[in-house]
Amino acid sequence: MPTQVNGNLESLGYRFIRQWPNSERGAAPQHVPENISRFFEQGTSSLLGGNFDAAAIMFRKTLEASTKEKIPDDAGKPLVKRIDLLVLSGELTKDIGQWAHEIRVGGNEAAHDEELYSADDAEALKNFTEAYLRYVYTLPTMVANRRAS
Repeated sequence: MPTQVNGNLESLGYRFIRQWPNSERGAAPQHVPENISRFFEQGTSSLLGGNFDAAAIMFRKTLEASTKEKIPDDAGKPLVKRIDLLVLSGELTKDIGQWAHEIRVGGNEAAHDEELYSADDAEALKNFTEAYLRYVYTLPTMVANRRAS
């Protein structure tokens, strides 16, 4: 019986053909730019593999890249400032901005604290990041597509 794999049987060489319930294996929401999507997927992969510190750092990197993409003229400013600028401009609601700060702080903690990052905290960052991506990329594209039809 496999032990010490943190739920990742693929690390032992097993290949899954199908599972139930179906899982998208951590795919980013629709309409997210390729590089940002890959960062999110790396975070999710790390989360599924039990690497919670790495997952939190990748979710923060997802946010980092997204804010730079959204306001390229301010890409050199610290992430905390870019989040606040997106809230001030109306690009993010105050609540989504608060979630963005949660991702920022969580990623910083995972990168710099001596304590291991917890599974629950990493899962929360994944959920915050996914909601952020849906709000910033998926929903606006869906609205634009609907208006165009």
